[in-house]
Amino acid sequence: MPASQHRRLQPHCSLAIALCFAILSLTAVVTLTQAHEVADARSTERNRASNQPAHHSADLRFDPDKPTLIPLNANNPLTSFRISGVLHITSNPANQTPDNNPEHKPNLAPAEGFGLLILDGDFHNNLPATPDGLLPDNLAAIDFVSPNLARSIGIGFDTSNPPTDDPFDANGNIHQRPEREISLHIDGRERIKRLVAEPWLDRPIKLDIEITYVIGGAEISVKLDDTSIFDRTFLPGVLPMKPGAILAGAGTNSIASINAMRFEPGPASVTPMPEPVSIWVFDRQRVSSATDREPKSIVDFSSVPQQVARVIATLRLDAPAGGIDPWDRRGALYLFDDQRQRFEVVRFMTPFAVEAEWQTDVTHLLPLFKDQKSLSVFIDTWRGGFLASVRLDFYPGSPKRKPIEVRNLWQGEPVIGDANQPVTDFFDSKFILVPDAARSLDIRITATGHGQAPNAQNAAEFMPIRRTLTVNSAQFESTLWKTDVYLNPIRPQKGTWKYDRAGWAPGSIVEPWVIDASQTLNSSRELTLDYTLEPYENPTPDPANPPVHWIDAQVIFYE
Repeated sequence: MPASQHRRLQPHCSLAIALCFAILSLTAVVTLTQAHEVADARSTERNRASNQPAHHSADLRFDPDKPTLIPLNANNPLTSFRISGVLHITSNPANQTPDNNPEHKPNLAPAEGFGLLILDGDFHNNLPATPDGLLPDNLAAIDFVSPNLARSIGIGFDTSNPPTDDPFDANGNIHQRPEREISLHIDGRERIKRLVAEPWLDRPIKLDIEITYVIGGAEISVKLDDTSIFDRTFLPGVLPMKPGAILAGAGTNSIASINAMRFEPGPASVTPMPEPVSIWVFDRQRVSSATDREPKSIVDFSSVPQQVARVIATLRLDAPAGGIDPWDRRGALYLFDDQRQRFEVVRFMTPFAVEAEWQTDVTHLLPLFKDQKSLSVFIDTWRGGFLASVRLDFYPGSPKRKPIEVRNLWQGEPVIGDANQPVTDFFDSKFILVPDAARSLDIRITATGHGQAPNAQNAAEFMPIRRTLTVNSAQFESTLWKTDVYLNPIRPQKGTWKYDRAGWAPGSIVEPWVIDASQTLNSSRELTLDYTLEPYENPTPDPANPPVHWIDAQVIFYE
């Protein structure tokens, strides 16, 4: 291609660095100075026979606007791989504010971070053969702090999330939290972002990334020093790939380096991951107050394999003709069994005025996906509306834990803080007989707070509340409060999308409180369950918008 369509990669400064990417022995991770000694014909032949990429070890520096390519050239898809080294991110001294006073320290522009991408070699097959080659513009123009690229896995290290006091601007850090976050990106889309507790800017820190492909997706771990930021976090829909290269770069005003960086491939994938049986529940179904806020669909599950390892639900909300609902709305996907019992499959909250797509694991509900069932999608919309699409993917195989029965516990929207209708009346004790085949159990409680001022303490949307689940004599406690709302991958939005909330964020799936209560199983095979909220009084209620604790709880029994 013409040179105008390419950007030159960060050049490596010596032949030794270039040689670090030669094919080396799979049993040895070598330093750059050792490369000349081990890259002989015998080690080359061993690696060629194994169809694996070599281990690499290198000291690398990443400057702004100069991305670095590290060729890997795997010959087969891998079941897992690991990237490790010592990461160091600093501000770029070239961007310091001029100051003629020699006693003043340089005023550096804040560093924005660093990122890396693992590229699918089958898809990105136009890569240069050497690290100092020319990079196509579609790769050179990537924002590495938010590394989104088709057919790749990206990890972003963000050191710039400026605090703001504006409820409506694009900056999310309304609660003035530290500016240190790590994000995971799959196939061109950010999936999750987390705040890092310990500072890591301007100091070397051990980095360890491990990716393991499993049925239905991948488990991703990211560790800084001895702190796990992501610990085998499952992300649906991640497909095994042949790693063709690592592409890495620093953000604006940043200098980054990884010393002793190495890539360690796991075994090659002998058999491909099983293809799922996909069942469409809704396909661009109009949901609106003008049509139906809870349309239903009769779904035939007869094609579901006899053995299912995982079930992934994909939900998408598109804008209908006339425009999407501009407000954040409550929504849920429900399934109705033969006795017309309603089971919540997924709860979600729509974003302010933009489209959305999510994937989530619903394998625990596998016993319900049989024969013909009625499913509905509910959105509490009053303006505009949505086009809702829902697909269930059933992956053949053996699950780690096989669910055998699902039972509902508490369902509804009890008002809290009203002495005339105590919330304790709603949360009655539940008595459950354990199936004979059950060897373990989970309690899954999906709860969100709704309602605002003039309710006292801005309840229940903007008020944290403690809750206690008691199973037999065992007690489990948590606080219903979500503090990573501003890191929601669907950002920025309109409205007050960035504020902490009681268990939910605009534009996200609601994550349930999952309690492994297997230790409560006793010889009588009986369970007594109680759910209590901390006391709350509401002397200034809003009759039109009372504080409610929307709850849907289930017990899942496993073989």
